[in-house]
Amino acid sequence: MTGRLADLEARIASIKELHDMVTAMRGMAAARREQARGALAGISVFADTILTAFGEALPLLPAPPPAPDSLPPGPRALVLFLAEQGFVGTFNEPLVEAALDPAPPAALFVVGTRGGQLAAQRGLPADWSAAMPSHLPLVARSADRIAEALFRRLAEGDIAAVEMLHARSQEGGLTEVVRERLFPVDPALARPAASAVPPLVNLPAGRLVERIAEAWVGAELTRALVEALAAENAARVAAMQQAARNIEEKIDGLERDARSLRQSEITTELLDVVVGSEAANGGE
Repeated sequence: MTGRLADLEARIASIKELHDMVTAMRGMAAARREQARGALAGISVFADTILTAFGEALPLLPAPPPAPDSLPPGPRALVLFLAEQGFVGTFNEPLVEAALDPAPPAALFVVGTRGGQLAAQRGLPADWSAAMPSHLPLVARSADRIAEALFRRLAEGDIAAVEMLHARSQEGGLTEVVRERLFPVDPALARPAASAVPPLVNLPAGRLVERIAEAWVGAELTRALVEALAAENAARVAAMQQAARNIEEKIDGLERDARSLRQSEITTELLDVVVGSEAANGGE
């Protein structure tokens, strides 16, 4: 019985080490979630500045842009933001399902290695893929890479419009699946010009609007990456919290078993002492 108790105590110690590791992963994910959420305000200010410039540049065009709800005919691309790593529960599944509805896109740009594997298994192989940045300082570089790949395909004529699909974490641990138009930029988003005086420009109006649209795409990709990063880590926090609870319940059960074994050993030892004492007295 002593050997069994020793094995049980060793198992408890091992599971407690696992609990410490899960707790550390939860803390790291929570820190990254909060860092990402904290960056969103600054990104919004940057995006608003671009939209103000957009509103000042649009009136310079010789013809008004297309109606807000119209997209050019032709194949559409989808930028799908998924999880880079595991331990996120069912985070990827609703995003992949949404990408398939109503039909797979003509071109799929997948950001997120682990989620990309699931997408491929569900019949959504990526035409272009990249890792989801795990740290906030890497987001800007990732946004530039995605924008470069998108504009290359647009220039080649392979695609005519681009949408994004990503997760957005909400209060209470809920996650929202968000589909957004990325390109062409919706003219309805433009902020009204702050002044009736036309701005001074040194580019043709068409090229100026194109440059502002490119900046907007970069800002939107950055925002989507940050929201996806926050949502992935929020999902990981929830998964680690559930794992910690399961481990704690397991430890409680094992410790009850260990206490029972210790009590049994004590009882056995006492009985041995009593029996031995009685035998010794009887021998006298």
